[in-house]
Amino acid sequence: ADLAGQLAAEARAEVATAQTPALGDEAASVLDAKLKPMLDETAEAFHIDARFEDAVSQALAAKRAVGLAASVAASTEGGLRAAMAPAVRLQRPSVDLSSMELAEGGADAALVVAWMRSQPAALRALKIAVEEAGAPVVAALHDLAAETKSLVELDIGEAFPPKPLDARKLNGADKECRSLDLREKKLGPASARLIAATLGANATLECIMLSNNALGPEGGEVLGGGLANTR
Repeated sequence: ADLAGQLAAEARAEVATAQTPALGDEAASVLDAKLKPMLDETAEAFHIDARFEDAVSQALAAKRAVGLAASVAASTEGGLRAAMAPAVRLQRPSVDLSSMELAEGGADAALVVAWMRSQPAALRALKIAVEEAGAPVVAALHDLAAETKSLVELDIGEAFPPKPLDARKLNGADKECRSLDLREKKLGPASARLIAATLGANATLECIMLSNNALGPEGGEVLGGGLANTR
């Protein structure tokens, strides 16, 4: 109960500072409701270390979801409460954006951009149909891939069956990766743009192999520019 109260107070203060006091109160109320099933459990249920750690993780994820939903409440039909369901799904370690409306002006675009900009530390796998996404979402995706320390499976929907990219190896977060084999990955121009945007942050990569893909002239040109800008 103490943890829930502390998190609710923090959510209220953070949202009220960034938005309005009324929205801060609503954020605290939504978080209280989200944590209520956990609070209804007996104290003995949390004596097991694994259960306690899981409860803390769930509570922190709920707080992040509330903050994310509040950040787009003004532009979301139904406000903060309507944005909560998709915001909660975005807290998972594996996220599939395929069914979300990500074109410019799409119902989920602003939420997903805000989420990507937050650099979700728990994210390990991400699936997105990048060719159906608007420019703001694609730009946020490129920034996420360039800065992430956790994303190891990134599927942007160009290959079937999927051939995910390891963003940590692209951006240099994996300091042991000196050579990257991307041959026969069915990479197209969208992948080339993502890779080019990500490689600029890589100071350790010495060799990248890209033969037998479908990059095309546009993809080759984009990648050439990206490779020229590596550190």
